[in-house]
Amino acid sequence: MHGGLALSSGIESYEFFIGKRELNSILRLAEEIKDFKVLHLSSSKSTPAVELLKSLVPLLNSLGVNAKWKLVEGEPARGVAARVSRALQGLLDLDFPRDVEKVYVEAQRAIRGSLRADLVMVHDVELLPLVVDRGFEKWVWRCYSDISRPSPSIWPLAKRLVEMYDALVFPCREVMPRDLDLGKALVIHPSIDPLSDRNKPLSETEILSVLSKFDVDPDRPIIGQVCDFELYSNHKDLLRVFERVRERRRGVQLVVVGRLSSEGAWGLYEELLRLTCSCRDVHVLTDVDGVGDLELNALQRSFTVALHLSSRDGFGLSVAEALWKAIPVVAYPVGSIPLQVVNGLTGLLANSLEEVVDKTLMLMKKPWLARELGQRGRDHVKRNFLITRDLKDCLKLYACLLKSSSHPP
Repeated sequence: MHGGLALSSGIESYEFFIGKRELNSILRLAEEIKDFKVLHLSSSKSTPAVELLKSLVPLLNSLGVNAKWKLVEGEPARGVAARVSRALQGLLDLDFPRDVEKVYVEAQRAIRGSLRADLVMVHDVELLPLVVDRGFEKWVWRCYSDISRPSPSIWPLAKRLVEMYDALVFPCREVMPRDLDLGKALVIHPSIDPLSDRNKPLSETEILSVLSKFDVDPDRPIIGQVCDFELYSNHKDLLRVFERVRERRRGVQLVVVGRLSSEGAWGLYEELLRLTCSCRDVHVLTDVDGVGDLELNALQRSFTVALHLSSRDGFGLSVAEALWKAIPVVAYPVGSIPLQVVNGLTGLLANSLEEVVDKTLMLMKKPWLARELGQRGRDHVKRNFLITRDLKDCLKLYACLLKSSSHPP
């Protein structure tokens, strides 16, 4: 069901982070749904859903819950699906005639024929039409993107599909469409797994080995950003910040880490390479270069300051990951970023490029402040954004839907 993906540890391994009382609370919730089958569906791309499910599904099974995960891949409408995903985020004005609409829905319906469960949780916008032809099982759609301003050409169809679900899960209220039935909608913040390869502790030797592999100097300051190559990732602002910081702080390096999994990513990646090819202090690294979870972990831990300059974001898990590593973060206040970066407490928010520059330089000049913000950021993630909290929220939702006919709280 989950191919060769690395799986997380059992629930007992997390008692160190959450304590015995919270662990027992999770165990009691799991007891309520042990007689039911839960199926998670996601696309096969490297998405926030896949990163979450690598940990969530094994944890559910370690609790005795009958949970499975199916990677839906190879559907005929994949090209259409990718465009629909971007249109729902308002990044593409899609012409969606009836014949394409029919192909898309029919292709997904064919996949639907093999599904059997008491509750189906659909991840990723590409899989929305799977709810067509639903049976008596409960259906939940979990959205990770900012769809607050979808393209008018696609939203009428998408809205009809969304409204067929029993519950809708969003990373925060700011990313919900305004005309959605809020009676079915609830917020479950995405989370990180502190024991995964992306977030587990690493030795200094391991970190230095990765830096050497990518020719990054550990003895000089590093500004870093981890963000997919998307139109909203704002890499041009990132370059401008780096250039202005470097004018006032010699020796600074820039590390940009992203994935090349989405439509259009290669073009944005190549443009960034073209803009930075003459500067040896800029390192643009991707999964194609051999950046896996362990490498990303090591690179993030080497950052002097982590930036997050996206113009739109559903949640921005890379922010929580940086905070968990006690790295100070400077970010634009979009989507749910202010929930993670509480300005002046767990990090710094900035409303302009110049403000990002000033705050980045301030953290470099005041390492005591960087350490203080970093530690408070880690504590904030521990309280609010670990996989165990996500697990508990999901168990509550499952129990609510499976044991009653009411909408989720």
